Amino acid sequence: MKTDNKKIGFLIAILVPAIAGVGLILFTSLNGEDENKNLTLPGDEVVNELPQNPAGDTRLNDQEQIKEALVEKNDWEAGDIELTITENDGTYASGMVGPVGGGPGGGMWFAKNVNGVWKIVWDGNGVIMCENLAEYPDFPIEMIPECYDSASDQMTDR
Repeated sequence: MKTDNKKIGFLIAILVPAIAGVGLILFTSLNGEDENKNLTLPGDEVVNELPQNPAGDTRLNDQEQIKEALVEKNDWEAGDIELTITENDGTYASGMVGPVGGGPGGGMWFAKNVNGVWKIVWDGNGVIMCENLAEYPDFPIEMIPECYDSASDQMTDR
């Protein structure tokens, strides 16, 4: 009897995730999901979920503009860094930047699109100073919920 319970438990452990995966694939394909949109699950990192420029469009896409702004701000070499966008609503964006191929030295960044040009609000590791946000008071609280206020010498909810 115990052997049968073990077999049933093993089958459930194998079959349930497999059936769920097949169901997800079928649901996605039957609901006409755009093939250019990445499917993400909770905990997955969203990477490069940006539309590509139409043929002949010479403007930089968001990712390229943000990378260019970080390179200019920090005097980096563009070929030395990789940029990941984790959130982008068209006006505000956030993500990670680090050396090509990974390794130590990465950090976060936050940017705002001002008249079609991405500006770096803050980048680095550690605490975000409230002074860095002074020029961008409407930056979403969901992206940056708190900052360090040097006048009061404490972390402050935004």
